Amino acid sequence: VISAISAGGANKQHAIWVPNLCENATKIKAFINNIIFAPHREIKMPSHPDTVIKRSRVSLARATFLLSASLISAALIIGYVSYRYSYVMMENTYQDFYMNKAQMIVKAAAPYLEKSDSELLMALDRYWESAHNRPADEYICVVDRQGNLLLHTAHPQTVGNYAGDNSILGGKQAGTGRLCELVASQQNYVGKYIASSGDDQIAAFVAIPEKKWMLGVHRSRGGLEQQISDGFKPMVLGFVVVCALFMPCALFMLYLTYSRAQRNQMEATAALEESERGYESLVETMPQCLYRTDLQGRMSFANRSLLQALELDLDECQGKPMAEILPTDSAKEHLAQDLQVIRTGQPTDNVDCLLLPAQQEARFVEQVKSPVYNSEGDIIGVQGIFWDITDKKRAENKLKQTMAQLGTVLQSVPSGILAVNSAGVLNIINQKAEEVLGLKAADVVGSHISECVPGSELTKTPSQKKAEFGKPFSWGDKTLLVSRSPIYDGDKVIGAVSVFHDQSEMEAVQRQLERMTRLKNEYTSLVENSHDGVLITDCESIIKVNSSFGRITGFVPSSLEG
Repeated sequence: VISAISAGGANKQHAIWVPNLCENATKIKAFINNIIFAPHREIKMPSHPDTVIKRSRVSLARATFLLSASLISAALIIGYVSYRYSYVMMENTYQDFYMNKAQMIVKAAAPYLEKSDSELLMALDRYWESAHNRPADEYICVVDRQGNLLLHTAHPQTVGNYAGDNSILGGKQAGTGRLCELVASQQNYVGKYIASSGDDQIAAFVAIPEKKWMLGVHRSRGGLEQQISDGFKPMVLGFVVVCALFMPCALFMLYLTYSRAQRNQMEATAALEESERGYESLVETMPQCLYRTDLQGRMSFANRSLLQALELDLDECQGKPMAEILPTDSAKEHLAQDLQVIRTGQPTDNVDCLLLPAQQEARFVEQVKSPVYNSEGDIIGVQGIFWDITDKKRAENKLKQTMAQLGTVLQSVPSGILAVNSAGVLNIINQKAEEVLGLKAADVVGSHISECVPGSELTKTPSQKKAEFGKPFSWGDKTLLVSRSPIYDGDKVIGAVSVFHDQSEMEAVQRQLERMTRLKNEYTSLVENSHDGVLITDCESIIKVNSSFGRITGFVPSSLEG
């Protein structure tokens, strides 16, 4: 700065407003040069020509300056190296941890893979929110195969935006690319990532092959660097004090700053470990049985639920083939499934019947197996998760029986029955309705009621929410008596049902009933008016006794019947 000001003094255009400053700056520059760098034994001070400084003092001043500069430079180098080392170490730690964290989230949400997309996304978000001790700028996102955001915990308003062109800058995997290419490859990734906002981030992506999605755990590299730099701010103040000739204080501040940075690093590491323990606790307490095997089928991990079901400790089964641990009748099928996962790299989902030691009877379990990849994308084992679905299977079987019984009842009812959903689509027609209407169920089920029964008012019933009974309806040369009612699911109308009879058939039945009633009355009158005693029985008891029988035998007729 002094050199620049003294040089500026030679240019009058730049020195008009600071002539005295430029002159004094030139003198100060000459004095510093003489004090520190002059090779002469005796040096005169420009401001005091009569004052002479001996060479011994010049050597001391030069040594002091060089020593101070060396110490400051060494301190700067040490501080910078420490800063960079801390940053690189924490960045690598975050990368590895984010990969584990992403994998744990996907594992925890495995039971929801067969459910709807919204339920799976809610499960991923719920497991993420349950994590503790994570930085404020840390978040997760889910990207589908088209590169669109399905979940973004930091900026929910960006859900639906296209993120496929975001840059993947390489990391433990070589090369660069785009996020859409990573989703298409379904390869796990950890390294640098450029978000849609342009933010340079630390990121780990884990594939969800069942959905062709990628789950990413992110944190801004700037935020991490700011966290580290905040720990080094006191060191900068120390350097300022050193430049003010307080070297001992500066060195002491450097020590304190470095110690504080180490403490921050240890606290951050402890926080990461605590967060990891939280996820491990989640895996340990989950009701589903979870395990992992290597390529030789040897168990490397099992959670508490599986160990309790096997009635074993982890030390007893770790390193043993799963085929030896599981029941003999299931071992062969288990091995075939593992080989299929390793060979194809695709997950499997099977329903098996297992009898584990902790159970009294064989249970149905749904078992999902998926490959385990290392950071290079190579398959290194198989991970399995299974849970008891016996109650579900029993409920399904009972539902099938109930549906079969209901179908039999519907087909045997002597009345025609039609049922539609809220949109008016026909979904039930029984045999009597086919006979009366001249339709076939295979041709009309799934069609709109107005297409197969023109003029039907069944579509109005859900909106009117009102039942109707005995309404006449003309169908060809027939007159049908129709009753309609809405179908409720709780308080919600989900469709309507129509029950109808052919009026001509009902009239014929009524005439037949009248004829039978008349014959019965004639028969009763004949028996009662006969002078002969009449007693009628079946093979077990007396059915009818007339009054003449009572008169002849002396028995009361009503006491004999039955």
